Amino acid sequence: MQNDKTIAKHFAALSHPRRAMLFRLLAVRPELGASQKTLLAATSIPYASFAHHMKRLQSAGLIRARHRKGQVSYDISPDEFAEALRTALRLSERPPGPRRVAA
Repeated sequence: MQNDKTIAKHFAALSHPRRAMLFRLLAVRPELGASQKTLLAATSIPYASFAHHMKRLQSAGLIRARHRKGQVSYDISPDEFAEALRTALRLSERPPGPRRVAA
C-alpha cells in the first residue's frame, strides 16, 4: 500500500490538463510514445512546456523515458499508477461515517 505522500504526488502530477492529456495519450495510444517528436506533433505543445510536463510525470513515477540513439521515447509505468488507483478505489469504498484520522 502506498503512503499518503506518494498518492498525493501521483494525483498532483495529473492535476494539470496538459499532463493529463499527455498521460492519456500514452495510455490510450501507446504508439504515440514511440518518440518525443511524435508526441510533440500530436499535441502541438511548445517544446519547453512539453519537457516540463514530461519531467513532472517522470518525477512522480508515472512515466519512463528511454534514450536510444539520440531519440527519447516515453511509456507509462503501470505499477505506480495502478497502485495509486487501487488505493483511491479502496478509500472510496469505505462506508460513510465518522473516521478516525491517524496523526
